[in-house]
Amino acid sequence: MDITKGVMVMGIDPVKENLITHLAVKVKQGSYLKKGDNGILLGSALAKYLRLGVNDTLILIGQGYHGASAAGKYPVRGIIKHPSPDVDRTLVCMDIHNCQNLFSAPDMLTSMVIMVHNNDEVAPTKAELSKSFGAHFEIMDWEEMNQMLLKQIESDRASGVITKGILYMIIAFGILGTIMMMVAERKKEFGVMLAIGLQKSRLMFIVVLETIFIGMTGVIAGIIASIPLLAYFVYHPIPLTGQAGEMMVQMGFEPDMFFSMAPSVFYDQALIILVFTLIIGIYPVLNIRRLKIMHALRN
Repeated sequence: MDITKGVMVMGIDPVKENLITHLAVKVKQGSYLKKGDNGILLGSALAKYLRLGVNDTLILIGQGYHGASAAGKYPVRGIIKHPSPDVDRTLVCMDIHNCQNLFSAPDMLTSMVIMVHNNDEVAPTKAELSKSFGAHFEIMDWEEMNQMLLKQIESDRASGVITKGILYMIIAFGILGTIMMMVAERKKEFGVMLAIGLQKSRLMFIVVLETIFIGMTGVIAGIIASIPLLAYFVYHPIPLTGQAGEMMVQMGFEPDMFFSMAPSVFYDQALIILVFTLIIGIYPVLNIRRLKIMHALRN
């Protein structure tokens, strides 16, 4: 019995594609394509529907460039599990040169993906490409191509800001409580230091430095403790199961929680904690400024 299905044929450079999408790690059966390979990769759901396995042959029939017939037989090299159900049901990957031959379109491409190192480079890169090639090609960034995804990211960021705000408040009150206890317990010590001639301005400066030192010591200790943990989870993402995992798959994402070791993850938090510490440092300054030496000594 012959089984047919409409599919999406993608011509790829196996080496470059793997650098961008890490397609090789999604191969669940068989092997990944080699450069110039005459075989194909199938989505697992498509392979199941067509009842095909590794080393079986798939016949592709379609229409090529300028109405030319497109037909060919290709051995199945591997079966991949794509996180997007729609893609997994329709995906056929082959070497770009074989794809060009299939559709009678030598040296032609329908699209080219350019990967930048950082999201901040997307806008200037797009502007530069539009200036150079905009008259002949349509140049789109990922935000224009994935409006729904962009809205989901913005919604997730908004909820993340609220969560981080709550955590920062907890940290700030923790530091404030520590400083309040420190000032209350050392009131007599401050009185003695002022009584033997230390100026209030110098005492204020010393206490502020001590407050900053306490805050930065906590930040540095936290960074040192978190680096090994983050380094592990960068290479071993936490798999999401249940409804959360199913929701991620339905949106076309891999059901994993990924981590980052970007420097901004560390120095942004350190800067925020430093600002909190400086603000909290106002409390002991005001307390010392209002301090009465005789009252402090009697305490």
